[in-house]
Amino acid sequence: MPRPARSPLAALVLLAGALSAGCKDDHFDQGDIVVRGRVSGLEAGRTARAAIIWTISPDGPDYAYGQGDADADGFEVRLLNVPPESALNAGKVGVGLITLVADGGTVPVGSLAEETTAALVGVSARTALIYRQGDPPAGMPWASNFPGGLSCGRCVPPREGETVETYEPIACPSVEVLAATAFTADDVCRWH
Repeated sequence: MPRPARSPLAALVLLAGALSAGCKDDHFDQGDIVVRGRVSGLEAGRTARAAIIWTISPDGPDYAYGQGDADADGFEVRLLNVPPESALNAGKVGVGLITLVADGGTVPVGSLAEETTAALVGVSARTALIYRQGDPPAGMPWASNFPGGLSCGRCVPPREGETVETYEPIACPSVEVLAATAFTADDVCRWH
């Protein structure tokens, strides 16, 4: 059975450095929107910019909101506020991938062009930040398993006979980015 199409971000995410994100046990409070974690697979002495890229279904454009820094010892990404409506699917649910961009590169806030994603050197392929406000839109029933606000999720394989993956809640310290040698583009969660 054919797999669903992926966003421009997922199609270009072939380079990565492994990392883990830490926050509270399972979700963020409104004023506490900081993600910190461990970086592995990034060469000692190398630095990178960190960004959260919110994937929009089905055809994007994906949206960057949340920036920070990373080095071989760790990363930190800050959101100044909750993700804007244009970063959310149907204005209700956001799926944010933590990404690393080569040192000197930038990911400007707003809708992404494909060339922006080409500079990625890391991504959380199987885990994500999930932001939910109100009832989830049609086609995203899995989002009702997440509390309102910002929390974290792990990709779940499709049920038998289905092709679309979903997310389930996890403790935020479990968010992880996989190195390019540890995954291929097919490993990026295909939730849409």
